[in-house]
Amino acid sequence: MNTYPHLNICLLWLPRSAPFVGFKRARQLALEAIRTTDWRADEEPHSIKDQKSRTETTVVTAWAERWHQMPCNSLAYRTALTRPPDGQPHPVSQAGQGEAKSSRKTVCTLYWVITGHAYIGAYTQCFYPQHTWEQVACPCGEPVQTVEHILLDCPLYTAARRTHLTVSGRPRNLSQLLNHPKCVTSTIRFLEETRACARPQTEWEPG
Repeated sequence: MNTYPHLNICLLWLPRSAPFVGFKRARQLALEAIRTTDWRADEEPHSIKDQKSRTETTVVTAWAERWHQMPCNSLAYRTALTRPPDGQPHPVSQAGQGEAKSSRKTVCTLYWVITGHAYIGAYTQCFYPQHTWEQVACPCGEPVQTVEHILLDCPLYTAARRTHLTVSGRPRNLSQLLNHPKCVTSTIRFLEETRACARPQTEWEPG
């Protein structure tokens, strides 16, 4: 077919009892083709589901290779993206979809926390060179307000931290809070209650 693309082939069916002169020759050619064909090089057409699965596997594999080649030094890679992509939803995504009582704003705040774009002093220090020390410091007196400080140490959130971010009286580490389904749910509840790291609401906003 590849050698003679303009060749037209017409397939007809005849019962074996029909008087057809070329039947034996056609049978010989069919058996010869079966005997000489390299089945390993033959690819049957795949279903749409199989094609989607193959494409997803290829993409995830390429994504994982790229993940290993990247420096992975940011807060997101040190806390939430500690493992290469495997095609499964991240715990943050699962918790965000399952928390019906949490507002969309709180879930967005969680993503800002993970990516280093939360509305805290460390963000101001990084993206606004002309900042003042008041804009960078935490209200509790910490020189630089960071995500680690707010979730793990800040005395302003001690009560909420004990309620949501500790287990048996011991605080969880930052990676657990952002990389485990149940812990991520607790982190969302903490952010919902305290409004920590959220965008300052200077005017009325619906929701």
